[in-house]
Amino acid sequence: MLEKVTDIKFNSQMAENKNGYKKSRGGSAFAYNKSNHFDSIDISPAFQFIAKMNFKILNIFNTSANKYEVVFELNEFIFDIIIDLPLLIDRKEIQFKITSKENENSGLSVFLKTNYDDKNSDFSISTKMIKELFNRINENGFKGDSTLFDQDLLSFLFEGIEERIFSEMNNISKSVIHFIESLYEIKIFEKLEDKKSKSENIQIQLIKSTEFSGIHKSE
Repeated sequence: MLEKVTDIKFNSQMAENKNGYKKSRGGSAFAYNKSNHFDSIDISPAFQFIAKMNFKILNIFNTSANKYEVVFELNEFIFDIIIDLPLLIDRKEIQFKITSKENENSGLSVFLKTNYDDKNSDFSISTKMIKELFNRINENGFKGDSTLFDQDLLSFLFEGIEERIFSEMNNISKSVIHFIESLYEIKIFEKLEDKKSKSENIQIQLIKSTEFSGIHKSE
């Protein structure tokens, strides 16, 4: 039976997490087939969708009625995305923490905020330009903790690739919003107005070394 769901890897701590999906409305990952629940298991539409996107969910938090956090693996990265509904609806802002694994114990995390553009987003998923961004960070020696006060000073990190990075993050954001809508049975997309944000599309806020002992990893 369980062979059908091996593409989704859940962290063992999820079952004990009081803020995780099992304690949240609409958050049950699995539903048994009532006619023969010993032989079959149905995955909720939210997790069916996220499995198709090749996201490996590590953790889900719903810390308040308007704030959602989803942590997942995608390709060689760990994404920690915060959807704060007032910020998303009013300013189109989404917060990203993207971590690239350097070895078994540590990695490099980049904290960013991006503006969501629903009109120019779709469900095609790629991290090619995100990988190029991390390559540039490593090549230019940004190690340890680097708080980026001067955005102009580091604009070269995005030179020639900003539009494509924004597109990748935008599409990932769309998938996460769709997942949250389905999982928690709420409406988000219909509340988003078709207006351009006044701030920059992407802003790097912090570059930081990360210990993997503090990251929830799939088994």
